[in-house]
Amino acid sequence: MGTTKNEETVTWTEKAEPKPVSLSAGSGVTRGKSESVGSQQKRDNRTYRSESSIFSPGTAVTGGVLDNLIDEYCDQVELKESEIQRLNDEVNRLKSRVQEFKVLRVELQKQFQEAS
Repeated sequence: MGTTKNEETVTWTEKAEPKPVSLSAGSGVTRGKSESVGSQQKRDNRTYRSESSIFSPGTAVTGGVLDNLIDEYCDQVELKESEIQRLNDEVNRLKSRVQEFKVLRVELQKQFQEAS
């Protein structure tokens, strides 16, 4: 029995298709080395690095990573806004109940005074 993966459960890192970047073209100087530590990557020796970062002007971000991040945060905002609305509705119901109990208290006090 094969396993199927729900399309909505695929993370943005699985959707992104990274493209290899050649760092050895040109001068022959090693631009830097990297080593993986857990899920993080540590880079050393960036002194001779001439490549621009992905956030430099003129650099295209491929794979839709930013689009996926934007969508993810929009979903989170929508979720939080619905939670806020639900909590506001609950607060209004509680305020209404408090008001009803205050009215009931006043009525009971009047009945008690009339009976005395």
